[in-house]
Amino acid sequence: ALLLIRDREYKKGENAMEAFIARHPDNRLVPSARYWSGVADYSQGRYRQAASKFLEFYKRYPRHKKAPEGLLNLARSLSALKKNPAACTTLKKLEKEYSDALSRLEAAVNTVSRKVCS
Repeated sequence: ALLLIRDREYKKGENAMEAFIARHPDNRLVPSARYWSGVADYSQGRYRQAASKFLEFYKRYPRHKKAPEGLLNLARSLSALKKNPAACTTLKKLEKEYSDALSRLEAAVNTVSRKVCS
């Protein structure tokens, strides 16, 4: 399923991720599948669905290794929906809760921040 998303077969990848989650709800890979399903939605321009998935991902798995990226993608989704105050608040949460991840996400965070927090 992840290969489909990486190959830009977003709809097929999303369907495969959602099917995996439904069939194996207790599998250790479900958090990653939820994250990548959100990426597939975002990549298809389905920002409301992506925002919902990234928010759910963050709430369920705040300690997951992809949690900082999940918040960044939530902010991107909110920005695409023209919800800049919410996107800015999300970026501030990312900076506060995941300061250790900022070095690897700094360029993306700064790009989104300039767009939504000014």
